[in-house]
Amino acid sequence: MKCSEIQDLILTDYIDGEVNESTKRKIEECIEGCEECRAFFEAVQSTGSDPFEALERKTPSDNVWLNIKENITRPASEQKVYFLDTVKQTFEPFINFRMPAFVLTAVVLLFVMMNVFPINKDDNQVAYVHSEQELEYLAFLTDDEEEDDLGEYVEVIEEYFL
Repeated sequence: MKCSEIQDLILTDYIDGEVNESTKRKIEECIEGCEECRAFFEAVQSTGSDPFEALERKTPSDNVWLNIKENITRPASEQKVYFLDTVKQTFEPFINFRMPAFVLTAVVLLFVMMNVFPINKDDNQVAYVHSEQELEYLAFLTDDEEEDDLGEYVEVIEEYFL
């Protein structure tokens, strides 16, 4: 076995005593003969298992185990259905993208394109109405009959444009 495989087994099964005898012998031989594996084992033991050995082992009551067993063996039709799980299952096909960066880029690009190239069939008409309104407003401002009523307002506008 390679050291990386030994180290994976040390982390997962060896510390918990869940390996068979032949695998246990291979791991112990590697720990004795390989400095890297020995240092790794000591680090895992000092941080992962030694602090928990001094703790008192608590066992859950029989009622807890009974509830767990009932929940595992209960048919799917009788299990509780939570609202958020239902919403997630409903919208998951729409949200679960395999390439989120590509989708985000496409959405942003579409948004930019819509703002840069707006679709407006009446562009000429809008410009014409706008120009007509400006002409009426400018004609109103230059009308000599109402200049007396507007007083200083006309003078301020004239100074602004001159």
